[in-house]
Amino acid sequence: MKVTALFIAAIVLLDWSLQAVCGDAVYNLIEPGISLGEIHIGQKEDSVKALPGMSKYLMSRDIVVQYSDDGDVTEIMTISHYFKTNHGITTRSSATAFRKLFPSAQLTCTIDRGVSGISTSRIYDNIDSGIAFSTDTLSSHGRKDSVNIITVHRKNTPVSIFGEIIDCAKPIVP
Repeated sequence: MKVTALFIAAIVLLDWSLQAVCGDAVYNLIEPGISLGEIHIGQKEDSVKALPGMSKYLMSRDIVVQYSDDGDVTEIMTISHYFKTNHGITTRSSATAFRKLFPSAQLTCTIDRGVSGISTSRIYDNIDSGIAFSTDTLSSHGRKDSVNIITVHRKNTPVSIFGEIIDCAKPIVP
């Protein structure tokens, strides 16, 4: 059983490594307002789920796809550093690097007080281009965990906001 799991993990790593080395630009490219990898804004839910390997990404939560009531993709989010823009922006990039590439990005801060803790976000959204970069921090049980998220969304439409919008300059009060 352990050998099988290790073998599968090795194949997945090899698959990712080969794609990175071979430069399969379509597979891991973030195109603002257009696509993240092989998922495109406006694509139908059935065709997204039919993409090879998509169940792996959707189950691992590396990619989250939001759909309209009609089943069209409206937003694609990732926490995976595997995806990148033509200019090399990934989830491992800094907000400063994102703002240099997208200087008209607007900052919005949010807070969401949930059952599992308090989640805060600093979202830089370049509405015209259809891309947002956010740093989300979850404070729970005396511990803080942060993750960067890149969201591709419709051009000229702001990214979806979850939680209450707060003043970015003020300290966060639990």
